Amino acid sequence: MVRHHVTRWKKMLGRYTRTKIWFYETETISDSTLWDLFRMDFEGFTTETFSKLDGSTLLSLRICLRCGGVWVPPNSRNLSIHGTFMKVLEEDEQHEWSQDDVKQASSDLSKHTITSVFITLERNLRPEVYARIDAYTSRQTTPKPQTAVPAILEQSTYDPCLLHSNRPFGIVGLQTDDTLFVGDDEFAEQEQLQLQKAGFLAKGRERLTSNHDLKFNSSIIHLKNDSITLTQERQCKNLKIVNSKNTTTTSSRGTIRQDFSIKDQYIAQRARGAYIASVCQPEAAYNLSICQWPLKLSN
Repeated sequence: MVRHHVTRWKKMLGRYTRTKIWFYETETISDSTLWDLFRMDFEGFTTETFSKLDGSTLLSLRICLRCGGVWVPPNSRNLSIHGTFMKVLEEDEQHEWSQDDVKQASSDLSKHTITSVFITLERNLRPEVYARIDAYTSRQTTPKPQTAVPAILEQSTYDPCLLHSNRPFGIVGLQTDDTLFVGDDEFAEQEQLQLQKAGFLAKGRERLTSNHDLKFNSSIIHLKNDSITLTQERQCKNLKIVNSKNTTTTSSRGTIRQDFSIKDQYIAQRARGAYIASVCQPEAAYNLSICQWPLKLSN
């Protein structure tokens, strides 16, 4: 029974450690962040605890940490591989790599992708070659233009006209003749560049500031301090109760419609209400899409 529990405990430790290795590598965690996470995830581990792990798991953990910029000293006659991990856990400050450290860890670094921004295997192992390269490139006065990566826009799950991108960051709302987006400078530059490449004619881009309001679909967008307000004054003024008889109405653009039936009034008012809501609440776009469904209504 005791042997069964020991075996089960070893399997749990191994599964836990391999999961942490997978997480570190999948999320490309490196340098000080990896050092902090490793110390938190393996807090309470002892030399005896590490000795329960099989050799391949220990080597995989060491390679993962080293390639991520966390120095794990080499094991020796006086220091077991289990003790090398304890050295990392007992550090008060993260060890700074030296050129000798890189040479000692070169076998591990060559087996895996290096994610640390401070370690370059070839540069450290062949410093004289890269010194000449650096000296040459520093004399070049004309920098090479960098090709920006176009933003990949994804559609919202509830509104096909609402698009978003993570890198560069941007959120775009498309309307019939207007486009409203919030994004970083790189996204704004890409938007303009892609319009030019496609040959699309578009009016100049306006930027919302505290001194400059934006007009969007007959509404006014205003920035004050850290708040943004949107008013649909013209559309809101045209919201009316459906008349039980045919009537004359005026659209938001001033068009007069005579002999408007109950059904047409109902559709127009429902569409107007859904439209106002959809501007600030995209989920309401569903109501807008089905507002024309009602059949002939009775009095």
